[in-house]
Amino acid sequence: MTTLYINRHTRTRTYTESTVAFGSRRWPAIEPPWLDNTPFKSCIPTGFYTLQRRYSARHKNHLIFLGGSVGRTKAQIIQQQGIDRFACLIHPANYPRDLQGCLAMGMTRDAGKVWNSRKALQELLALLDVDAGIDTIVRWT
Repeated sequence: MTTLYINRHTRTRTYTESTVAFGSRRWPAIEPPWLDNTPFKSCIPTGFYTLQRRYSARHKNHLIFLGGSVGRTKAQIIQQQGIDRFACLIHPANYPRDLQGCLAMGMTRDAGKVWNSRKALQELLALLDVDAGIDTIVRWT
């Protein structure tokens, strides 16, 4: 199984920039800044995850991070299952302000924003067999 990497390389007080890497393919990505893992505000914690396919009316086909202290639902937090965050996603967006603790990837990037995020996500989804989940590492490089 091929691992997907999210290689972070730039942080400011308003955003975090990274590159999503899968095999030989690369896409620029953007997240909110690190804000001590505050739900719906902070970028996703570094670590090992499984990415799975998810669908919602708002974002259509997208991906959800599962693992570590990140879960699927708020109920896991309420049940005290060691989950601090839930619904950390990769979904279409252009600006960090459009992300509530999630990540957006694009085809190109300007400082603090990505462009053509739907196209980038569609490309990634076409490459992944996410029904079984895909191993993912979020790290600083």
